[in-house]
Amino acid sequence: MHDKEKLIHLGIAMDYAVEWDFDRILRDLVQNFYDSIGWRDFEKDFHIHVEERKGNDNILIMETEGRPFSYEWLTNIGGSTKTESPGKYIGMYGEGFKICALCLFRQRKKIRMESSDWEISVCRYTKKIDGNRMAMLGYRLKKRIDDGTTRLWISGLSQEEIQRVDEAKLNFYYPENPLLGKVIVNKQDYAIYERSTVPVPCRDGTAIRGILFCNRLARGRLPLELVIVVNCDMRKADKRKRSNFEEYESILFLNRRVRMFDAKTSYQLLLKMIKYWNDIPQRIADPDTWYYVVCELVRKVASEQKYKRRFMKKYLNLVYLERVRSDVVKNSMIKECEEWIRFNPLYQGKRFVNPVFRLLGAKSVLEDYACMKSIERKEMGIREKELCRILVDSFEMIYPYKIYDQFPEIVLTNGKYLDGLQYCERDYRKKRNGRKYKIHRLVLNTELFVENGFEKALMDMAEKMLLVYGRFRSSRNNVAMMLAPS
Repeated sequence: MHDKEKLIHLGIAMDYAVEWDFDRILRDLVQNFYDSIGWRDFEKDFHIHVEERKGNDNILIMETEGRPFSYEWLTNIGGSTKTESPGKYIGMYGEGFKICALCLFRQRKKIRMESSDWEISVCRYTKKIDGNRMAMLGYRLKKRIDDGTTRLWISGLSQEEIQRVDEAKLNFYYPENPLLGKVIVNKQDYAIYERSTVPVPCRDGTAIRGILFCNRLARGRLPLELVIVVNCDMRKADKRKRSNFEEYESILFLNRRVRMFDAKTSYQLLLKMIKYWNDIPQRIADPDTWYYVVCELVRKVASEQKYKRRFMKKYLNLVYLERVRSDVVKNSMIKECEEWIRFNPLYQGKRFVNPVFRLLGAKSVLEDYACMKSIERKEMGIREKELCRILVDSFEMIYPYKIYDQFPEIVLTNGKYLDGLQYCERDYRKKRNGRKYKIHRLVLNTELFVENGFEKALMDMAEKMLLVYGRFRSSRNNVAMMLAPS
């Protein structure tokens, strides 16, 4: 070794069981500059470029000016310059550069780092332990003239590897990041942007719509055309790991942090999540639903009258159906109501949302159903009773087979719309032959009891009675109607 060089032992074996791919290495090295410069000045003060050469000997150079540090921070595991401000930096433990150097050296690449008045080159040395010779990772240290620049060289890069260099900066949040579109909100602890039209690079070929930045590092994908940035303290284990979130982890992360958003932010984000307004958990612990995030946003919006009124003015057609819980009687009515909704024209054009939207003025369908179900009947006079008897006799003559042991009670209404499924109950015991119903009451409108209205009244009765074979559009119902004598 040259007299002016000093060998620094790192105590890391060359066969240490860690293997980072080039993308992870590149991200970790850029991160060190990012943490030193800060997100506000990153675009202006961080410089990364490639000196292209023949074959696989291209050189990558990263540099910044006016931010010197001691090489001793690169010699120990478990400490770094970032420990002075825990929770504010992406990295913390000082291991990133050492592991990057180890992995790159094993890939036959040369690594050199310089700052202040020093320069180090990554090297290999041999250490004897219990008579065995161990290959170890080290640095060659020498002095240099300080030019005010902190600089990193990596040589021996392939053409494929240098193509990924431009993508490295996209992993970090800074105002000039080309993945960011229009600002929705920008606060100290969080920010939300629309996604720009620049595609997100992805190795598996998946089109990524949105990005979740945790402590200004891209950690997860979002199914929304948004970029959400949340800055918060993370568990120490996660600080070291810094792996990408699975989709369900992104949802759980936002579920825990969305409560920090104010009413204005919650309102704007809620409007962007309209496709998830009717999300309902499919099981007790359902990590794949946006239900809990939406619920928290709704509560935030409802807590401030300004945004509550604005939302209610914008969305007048929201309705919800209560969830099935432990109330057996209510659950039965909910099941009836689900069938009633299918054929009720009153709910065409309505947007169904989850029950928490009642805080923002959404109407309960179950309350409407209960009101309709308890509507006052029109008392039958002698004329109506005779007309109903003729209708029943005619129906039983046309359909001689027995549908019921006892014909359902006939209910007359005074012109108010009541669906044929108003007093129907799904028969869940008969699943093999399709959907069938029990009819407890037969709803007929007195408007049918007019001169020349017999045929229409009989047809209305037949349609509702034949629900025993399925819904109005079912094939069994259609066949039954078709077989009726003309």
